[in-house]
Amino acid sequence: MAELLRQVVPLPDGRSCEVVEAGERVGPAIIVHNGTPSAAGIVTAKAEDAVARGLRLISYGRPGYGQSTRNP
Repeated sequence: MAELLRQVVPLPDGRSCEVVEAGERVGPAIIVHNGTPSAAGIVTAKAEDAVARGLRLISYGRPGYGQSTRNP
C-alpha cells in the first residue's frame, strides 16, 4: 500500500489547510481535487498508481472540511 503523508499547513491569515501527499516526494506533482464538498484525501488505488509511475499526488481540504479551517 502507498504511504500517505498527512499534514496541516499554516496559512498567512492564521487559518490552516489540511494536505495529503502520496508518491514520490520530488519530481512531477499532480494536484487532486475531489470536488465539493471535500476534505483532503487520495484513493489508495490512485496512490499506488502514482508510486508505480514515479509521480506525486497532492490533495487539499477545502475550507471548513477535515482539518482545514473554515473561512468566514
